[in-house]
Amino acid sequence: MKRIFSAGLAVLFVSSGLTGAVSAQEAENQEQEQASEQPEESTSGENQQTDSEQSQEDLVQTLTMEQAVDAALNDNSSLILMNYRLDNIRSQIEGSEDDYSDLQDDLDDLDDQMDELRDMAGSFQQRLKIQNQQETIEDNLDSLEDSIRQLNSNEIQIRYNREQAHRSAELSAKSTFVQLLMQQNQIEMTQASLENQKQQTSNVERRVEIGTAPESEYETSQREVRRLQNNLADARSQYNHDLAMFALDIGITYHEDLTLKAPELGKLEPIQQTTETEKLIEESFSMKNAQEALDLAEYNREQTQNDEDATSAEKEQADISVQTEQENIAQLRQNLRTSINSTFQQAQTQYQAVLQARDEVSYAEADVEDLRVQAEIGVIPQSEYDLAGIQVDQAEQELTSARWNLFLINEQIKAMQDGLVQQSGGASQPAAGTGGSAGSASGGGSSAGGSGQQASAQ
Repeated sequence: MKRIFSAGLAVLFVSSGLTGAVSAQEAENQEQEQASEQPEESTSGENQQTDSEQSQEDLVQTLTMEQAVDAALNDNSSLILMNYRLDNIRSQIEGSEDDYSDLQDDLDDLDDQMDELRDMAGSFQQRLKIQNQQETIEDNLDSLEDSIRQLNSNEIQIRYNREQAHRSAELSAKSTFVQLLMQQNQIEMTQASLENQKQQTSNVERRVEIGTAPESEYETSQREVRRLQNNLADARSQYNHDLAMFALDIGITYHEDLTLKAPELGKLEPIQQTTETEKLIEESFSMKNAQEALDLAEYNREQTQNDEDATSAEKEQADISVQTEQENIAQLRQNLRTSINSTFQQAQTQYQAVLQARDEVSYAEADVEDLRVQAEIGVIPQSEYDLAGIQVDQAEQELTSARWNLFLINEQIKAMQDGLVQQSGGASQPAAGTGGSAGSASGGGSSAGGSGQQASAQ
């Protein structure tokens, strides 16, 4: 508007000498507009920088196991969907219960009307009509009662499934976290082996130079250096990939500076079974679910047997349903018993493996000490003693891996005591994870980003 107005003035006063003044005013106005816009641009840039700094601050720099578990549970789609399903079923139950209450009120009203008509002459047709209405409502009440029983059973089973999924996701996140720590440990070991091999190669090179070793020995040593370098690069690449996938699974932002903080392993103690196997079986989520299915089948059979309109085939099918659930429970009980006994056996075996690995560390340290003495008195060269430290590093790496596996077995036993008994076969149980981070259900380790659920002791 200002520019158009100024241009008009220039035309009107082209011969009066006011043109210059108007043009100057226009220039001044434009400068003021630019000056007023400049701070806004600066402010915008400052906001962008602040947002970037804030985003950087929000990134997790050091991830603990507890943080990983919390993130996995918060970002677990299975748990979220189960919560929605529970809300939906609860809404259906409440609606059905309201309908049941309304029908019961209607039935009570009809009973009152029937009482009033009993003493009235010529009310037969009215009483017959009310009686038919009563029978219809009673049938509807029976159907609603069956529906509510079914919905309640569904709600109970989903709650068990949700608790099982919650515990399974927690165990899965711990398993993958530990596997990543073990990968870190292996990378450090490979790095130490590489440095050791480089030193050996340097020693061989000097011996070749003075003619006490053939050239082929030096070439072989160089090839070993390249092999270890390639292994180290592959291990780091795999670790970064697995860590990125784990971060994605649990819903945190991955970046190259993200590190893991190992939890304390605590005192080494043998694992003792403090809860009887049969109690672990009965209190497991799987058995509770199976028992609820049997209870529902027995309820349906009773309803069918009491139904005068039920056919012999329907009654037979109701009996078969009960027998089927009973057989499922028998098979499930055997599968759970086998899994529980196997887990505790693995715990004992792994505990012995830790003790053996600890002894190997002591043996390696004693051997290195012997080499130190021999180097001091000149029996072996100092370089040989310097290179012997890798034996201790390797033994310590094996001990660390054994401790982590024992830690995982202990976590699996804790999960069993909470109701999560994993099975290798037999009756199935609902799967629930952190979006793919899990592990195998028994012994050993689980690969990061896979679906693993092992357990171990401290």
